[in-house]
Amino acid sequence: MKDKNNASVNINHTDGTSGIYLIESFLMRDNLRLNLPEFEDVENGSWMTSYKVDNPEVWKKIQAGNLNGYSIEISGTLAKTNKALSSYPFTREQLREIYQTINFLIRNE
Repeated sequence: MKDKNNASVNINHTDGTSGIYLIESFLMRDNLRLNLPEFEDVENGSWMTSYKVDNPEVWKKIQAGNLNGYSIEISGTLAKTNKALSSYPFTREQLREIYQTINFLIRNE
């Protein structure tokens, strides 16, 4: 968000889409679930996002069922840290899954 990439959205990995932008990003926690009962089965630590679609052509495709999901493309830099695992808001198993996912994504670029 710092670099204003929250509006850098594409359809089917093709550039040139505008009018879609991130409006919400958070990690699911028990206290949030109380206000979001429709997400009662979502695990703590799951990344939740919401996007606003101001593009009429894209919105028509969504309403017609031609677009019914999205994936997140990320870029970043991995850096070593001396921070103890216990200081993160995730379980050791969740951190292991995140690490494995990142490594998979890097190997399959």
